[in-house]
Amino acid sequence: MKESMKILIFNPFGIGDVIFSTPVIREIHKKYPNATLYYVCNKRTKFLLENDPYLADIFIYEKDDLRELFKKHPFGLFKELISFSNKIRKLKFDVMVDMTLNHQASLFMMLSGIRKRIGLNYKNRGRFLTSKIKLDGFNDKNVALYYLDLLKFLGIDSQDGKVELFLSKQMDDWAKQWSEKTFSNERFIAVCPGGGTTWGKDAASRQWPVEKYSKLIDKIIQKYNASIVVFGNKNEICIADEILAGIKGNVINMAGKTTLPEFLALLKMAFFVICNDGGPMHMAVGVKAKVVSIFGPVDEKVYGPFKLEDHMIITSEISCRPCYKNFRLKECSTYGCIKDIEVDKVFNAVCGMYEKLG
Repeated sequence: MKESMKILIFNPFGIGDVIFSTPVIREIHKKYPNATLYYVCNKRTKFLLENDPYLADIFIYEKDDLRELFKKHPFGLFKELISFSNKIRKLKFDVMVDMTLNHQASLFMMLSGIRKRIGLNYKNRGRFLTSKIKLDGFNDKNVALYYLDLLKFLGIDSQDGKVELFLSKQMDDWAKQWSEKTFSNERFIAVCPGGGTTWGKDAASRQWPVEKYSKLIDKIIQKYNASIVVFGNKNEICIADEILAGIKGNVINMAGKTTLPEFLALLKMAFFVICNDGGPMHMAVGVKAKVVSIFGPVDEKVYGPFKLEDHMIITSEISCRPCYKNFRLKECSTYGCIKDIEVDKVFNAVCGMYEKLG
C-alpha cells in the first residue's frame, strides 16, 4: 500500500456504530500517517467526528433527505448524486472502507472511481466490494473488532478496540465553566435514564424503569450527598421529570437543555455516568468517562465498552438474555432482563465505582 493514499470510511448508522468505528480511524493513521482520511456519516453523528485530528473532511449522507428529495424533485436527486459522485471522483480515493452493510454504497463508489472497496458482506450484499468479510451479525466479540478486521486488507493487524472522541477547546472550556458555576467541587454524577433514538419504538426494552432510577438517586444522595445531573434529549424530558418528581437533594435537570456537543463535554466532566445501554453510554466511554451501565436484551460483550472491566456493567441472570442477535430483537412481553433488575444491585455497583475512583 502506498503511504500517501486517500481513504474514505463510510458509516451511515447511529451514534454507537460511528463511535465503534473510531479505532479504525486511529489505526489507519498509526500505520499510514501520510494517508488522508475522509468519513461519510449522517447529520446527527457528524459532531462526533468534527474534532478528530486524523480526518481531513466529513461528508454527510442522509438517506431520509435523499428519499424526500426524490419524492419532491426526482431530477434534483439525480443532480445531487452526480454532484457528490464528481466530488468523490475529483478527490481520487484509493480505498473505501464500507460499513454500510448494503450494496448501494459500494456500487456508487465503484461508479465514482474508487477501485479498492473493502467491507462487511452481510447477507451477500457485498457484491460490489473487492475485498470482503462474511458477516451474519455482531454476535461473538465487540463491534469495534469487527470493523478492525477490515483493516487486514490494508496490511493492518490490530485488536485495539478502544474508542475515542475528541472535543474542541471551546467545548472543553464551556463544560469546565458550567461545572465550576454549578458545583463548587466540580464533581457530579451524570445520570442518563433514556437511551437515545436509534431503537425507536423498541427503546423501552433497553430502559431501566423510571421509578427505580428515582430510588437509586435517593440512595446515592443519602449515602454520598452527591451532586447529580440528569440528562436526556427532548423526547426524554418527561422521563427526567418523572424521575425527579419528589426527589430532594442537589439534582440538576438538564434534559432537553443541551446540544449534543455540550452533552458530550459534560459527560467528560462527570465523576462517572449511570446509564442504560445506548448512545449516551458510548459517548461517555468515548470521552474516557467511567460508566455504571445497565444492560437488558443486548449483549454487553458485543455492544458494551471494549474493556468491560474498566466499568461497572449490570445485567440480569435470566437465562434468555441476550436476545438481540443478528440485528433483531426477540419479541418479549416483559423484558424482565432489564425491568426486574433490583435497585440494590445497581446501587452496589455505584458504591463499587466510588471505591474504584476514590
